[in-house]
Amino acid sequence: MHYVFPNVSISDGHGDTIQLSRLFPEPDVHRSTTVQHHYFRQPVIGDMVSAAENKRQVYERVMRDEDRATVFGISEVLPAMGASLVEFARNEPANQNLHRYIEDVLGGRNDQ
Repeated sequence: MHYVFPNVSISDGHGDTIQLSRLFPEPDVHRSTTVQHHYFRQPVIGDMVSAAENKRQVYERVMRDEDRATVFGISEVLPAMGASLVEFARNEPANQNLHRYIEDVLGGRNDQ
């Protein structure tokens, strides 16, 4: 996963596809719109069209039913943590780097 600050992520860990996600904030801080594009490394032709559409539907289902639910669940409990630090696991380097960069941009780098 790679981030293009402030609102674009590129994920190339899906074998034959690359996923580009763009996040658009809305006036209400609790809402946003995410637009995702799936690009295949090779042209999708003939019998591959059906398989590509099935793969897209799986990604959509995972994002909607698993990833989205996880993000909203975490967001709901964060206020209860007060000023506690949130640590990302070692397998989340893109998120770690994004948050470090945001801290740098805002002038509040905190290495604790």
